[in-house]
Amino acid sequence: MKIPEKEYTATEFITYLMEHSDEIFEEDQRKNWLKIYCILVSDPSWKSTLFKVNEITQFGEIFKAIPELESPDDSEELYFVVEFCPGLLLLFTTANNEKYRRSLGNRIKKCRGTTHMWIKPDLFRSFWKEIIEQNNGGFVYRFTSRRRLLDDTPCKIRPNFERRFNYTGDDGTETMEEIEEMYGVTPTSVYIKVSENIKVHLTNEGLFSAQEASSTALSLFFEYLNKIKDPILKMSQVSKSLKFDIVSDRANLKLASVEAGVIKLRDREINSYLTEKLTEELKDNFSFIDKHTENGSLSFTATVIDEIKGSVFDISACESEILLVPKYRVTFESVLGFYRGIAESIDERAELSIVSKI
Repeated sequence: MKIPEKEYTATEFITYLMEHSDEIFEEDQRKNWLKIYCILVSDPSWKSTLFKVNEITQFGEIFKAIPELESPDDSEELYFVVEFCPGLLLLFTTANNEKYRRSLGNRIKKCRGTTHMWIKPDLFRSFWKEIIEQNNGGFVYRFTSRRRLLDDTPCKIRPNFERRFNYTGDDGTETMEEIEEMYGVTPTSVYIKVSENIKVHLTNEGLFSAQEASSTALSLFFEYLNKIKDPILKMSQVSKSLKFDIVSDRANLKLASVEAGVIKLRDREINSYLTEKLTEELKDNFSFIDKHTENGSLSFTATVIDEIKGSVFDISACESEILLVPKYRVTFESVLGFYRGIAESIDERAELSIVSKI
């Protein structure tokens, strides 16, 4: 990417991209799409936790990052980092998906206090549809949709099966709706031909990419981001509010001060079958220990361990809600990851909120 190295404000940097979009690709990089990764962070310490000192250079409010190579066979990848608003970073790059994964994507997944910006299914669906509706003649030409084992999306054919569809075709807009009706799958990645010269790609993990870094494509991205960021940042802030602290009272006694969270279900109730299958569904990221289930009026308790980030929290579930009580080194992305599992597997309208101190 050809971007002059000088001091920018975030607004000046974005304006430069908009006004010089034809110049930001190197001639030998035109085969690569411009990619913008949206990353949620816990606080300003991301500069030192996500990057080493020699990997990042500051230009005013903008940062240029070149992560160290994991393998001698890898090539250096360049990123420009913008703190779009508190808690939300934008990473601009032309690295392809595999190079991004090796150079930075895996690091974000492992680093405490950072996570890719997950978009709830209903929010993701509403905005890719809006892009099509606002651009007459636009259509989906490629998409990926999936259905989890416990998914409650209405389904006409064999609802008790996990599924994944990858489809390419200029009738993608119609096909996506047809297979969702028949097979209950939900889109996670959508490619849209906005016009003859603009193709964009959106995912439910906060990736926006454009085949050509045109001013129109960038305007579309920022319009899209500004419409979805507030509910996402609100959800992120709720997850950051969960805390477990040891405090002393006037008698110098050590007491626990806990800010707990609760996931309230809107469209579905939990039963013992769902709790059993949910622990299986989330096993790639979370371990469940000390599980205890009482049937009748359901009571399910367990200690949950985020195997990647090292967070530990307790859960206590009844039919309509799940209480989350932080226990050890809880970080916001662990809470979001667990909530995502509930929203994608059991009830996409489930809501995460804070419980008063307990």
